[in-house]
Amino acid sequence: MLQINNLHKSYKDFKVLDGLYMKINKGDIYGFLGKNGCGKTTTMNIVCNIIPKDKGEIILGDDGTNKIKEIEGYCDISVNNLGTSIVSTSDALYMIQGNNMKKISNDSVSKMVYAPNANVVYYVKDDTLYVNNGSEKKVASLDGPISNLTVSNDGSAAAWIETDESERDEETGYYKTTTYGYKGGKAVKTGKKFKTSIEEFGFAQ
Repeated sequence: MLQINNLHKSYKDFKVLDGLYMKINKGDIYGFLGKNGCGKTTTMNIVCNIIPKDKGEIILGDDGTNKIKEIEGYCDISVNNLGTSIVSTSDALYMIQGNNMKKISNDSVSKMVYAPNANVVYYVKDDTLYVNNGSEKKVASLDGPISNLTVSNDGSAAAWIETDESERDEETGYYKTTTYGYKGGKAVKTGKKFKTSIEEFGFAQ
């Protein structure tokens, strides 16, 4: 559950948010509609602690009465279909179930992808890909930047593309990329081609 109480935000004399109230219950799906400058992006940036609020309260929890944690600095939040949240901050990674917030990594992470139907998250830190279901496990050491990190619904498998920036095709200008798969606790190469690093390779559950 996400609840916003009396949220205010102004940029000098321009008032973007003037006492916004909002409550989103578990399982609800909301979309923001409105003209440019009405506060859609500003609201989400405040919820994620990307920008500070002038006044108001952001509550994350099951009942609208318990504030789980005040987080300082940048925050990235991902929620799976089970209602469990993963919160990545500038210095830690948290898993939230109901009003229980558990730190599952003591470091900042990037490329975070949550399994849709399981409490499993994959992420990158220190040039290494990890999987975490409450405890952290190394998946693979990375030799270059990765893209297209895709996770199966139950979190048991993943696929990604690594880009070798030291090797480039003279004719096309594309960097060499290698595709990898992870399943059964083992990471293996599944292909090597000269491709754009953003090209979709597909993924089988």
